Amino acid sequence: MNLHYEIRILFRALLIVGIAGAVSCGGSGSAEPPLSQCDLAPQRNEQRLSGKKREDYYPKVFSRDFSRDYGADISPEEKHYDTVRKVSRSVFEIEFIGNNVSGAAGSGWLIAPRYVVTAAHSFDDFDDSGQASIRVHTFDGDTIEAEKIYADPKRTTGTDLALLRLKEESDAVPMKIAEENPERNELLMGMGGGAALGGLGGWTVSAGPALELREGRTPPLHAGRIYHAVPIVKGMSGGPIFNDRGEVVSIISAIRGGPHFEGILRNRFGVTPFRVPSSPPQNLWVYGFVQPDPNSLSFGPNPAELREVFDKIPDEEKPDNAGEYRSDNKWEKAGHEFGNEYSPFPLDQFDHMQNIYKRAREATVELRVGPNRYGSGFIYDADTVITAGHVAPIKGETVYLTTNDLKIYNGTVFKTQYQAKLYGCDIAVIKTNEPLPPGEHQILEIADDSSLQCGDPLVVIGSADFYNSVGHLQGVGAVYMSTETYISKFISHSSAAGMSGGPVVDKHGRVVSLSSQGVGKAGEWRDPGPFVIRTRLPVYFGQDFFEGPNAETIKRFVDEDEFFCPE
Repeated sequence: MNLHYEIRILFRALLIVGIAGAVSCGGSGSAEPPLSQCDLAPQRNEQRLSGKKREDYYPKVFSRDFSRDYGADISPEEKHYDTVRKVSRSVFEIEFIGNNVSGAAGSGWLIAPRYVVTAAHSFDDFDDSGQASIRVHTFDGDTIEAEKIYADPKRTTGTDLALLRLKEESDAVPMKIAEENPERNELLMGMGGGAALGGLGGWTVSAGPALELREGRTPPLHAGRIYHAVPIVKGMSGGPIFNDRGEVVSIISAIRGGPHFEGILRNRFGVTPFRVPSSPPQNLWVYGFVQPDPNSLSFGPNPAELREVFDKIPDEEKPDNAGEYRSDNKWEKAGHEFGNEYSPFPLDQFDHMQNIYKRAREATVELRVGPNRYGSGFIYDADTVITAGHVAPIKGETVYLTTNDLKIYNGTVFKTQYQAKLYGCDIAVIKTNEPLPPGEHQILEIADDSSLQCGDPLVVIGSADFYNSVGHLQGVGAVYMSTETYISKFISHSSAAGMSGGPVVDKHGRVVSLSSQGVGKAGEWRDPGPFVIRTRLPVYFGQDFFEGPNAETIKRFVDEDEFFCPE
């Protein structure tokens, strides 16, 4: 695949978090609440914003100041939110069935009532002998059989375009191909099914500026491609890259990036390489976003090449309504009324919880365990750090701890439990090789969570791959649901890979749980899930259902050497 660099980061992240298709049990309008014992019925937060602006509770221009990096202010406007809503129903998920290729294969978009465009590289392992089949899943929950009628044979150096023909027509509106290439710094959006979510309806949408490749020596770049800084993740391949009018300018195809790419960004695109801040972020966030690597770019085919694929469709099957998106999409079958202000997090308590976050992160640490496991944790006392068991699953393994002031300490896994009968009973104790210097680091107290009530605000703290471009130890909003034997349950829109083991703190700054396992229902292919946007464009966020050890379990696990959750 072309997404080698991005896949490596994402797979490492998914290994850390162990998300089992974390999406939710709730929606808005007529949708059922997430759990019967905790009715977090959706509510419009604009009714209690108290004058706050969007930028107060999720990052402005996603994770980066593009006005500094690219010389232009590309903050999304209302028209971009409207466009995302309108085109969403024209984007599909693609699944392969049979042999060794079963499962989600990527994304695509409707170019004609019976035709879907996707990425040719998605078919690298597909069996063309007839032993495997293709299914296309719509946002409404319908499944349509499809066949591949074209795929670019030179996809690594060519267009990476493929065309599928549906066995029956879709009633979605076909997307329109742009007449011209996008201009430098024009805001573009990408949409597709993100692998970090899983399940139907888990659309990932992100936004970024169009880039302009300067003339000169091109390797390892390709002249004629559409270059952009729209962040993408595995699972979005083949989805559309579109402008604020809903016109497709390219597809989600390939990524290039990494530390070695700084010179290319500067010399070939005139972009000042982004420097990751050494200090923590300044704000708590209620909504998340996608920005895995700050020194990366993406590219794909241009509009002229998209039209060449369109010309492969018989004239009698070409659409006469391309781009005439409906403005009344409610997706009643999915039970969602979209709103870009919705969150169960009580925003009237945002300022208080932001202060709690800033204090509690002083006791939060980043962890590297062994050669390739990463996570977060919190300082319990001068020589004890607590994290999730799946971050540190091997007793005696070496751990490197990075504190809030970027100092590094060594430790050893002292006690751990991961494969417990209770999925969220996921906890480990790390002992530092030497006591942490007195007075240099804060500690966190474990709470008595008996007074917590459904809907109480929480903060999850840790270092996530998606968020590290704005500094380490990010805090994201969460909402308490319930405490059961050994475990607690909560909802977080934004907990992301790398935050595993980080503390979940209450309004008093005390630990009530750990960021552990995302166990929301992923949804069957035929059963629409919530519409999930991980971006600076939160049209609608699903209620990601997490569970972790409750406060009593954490305390007993640390204080009682013989205590373990039942296997």
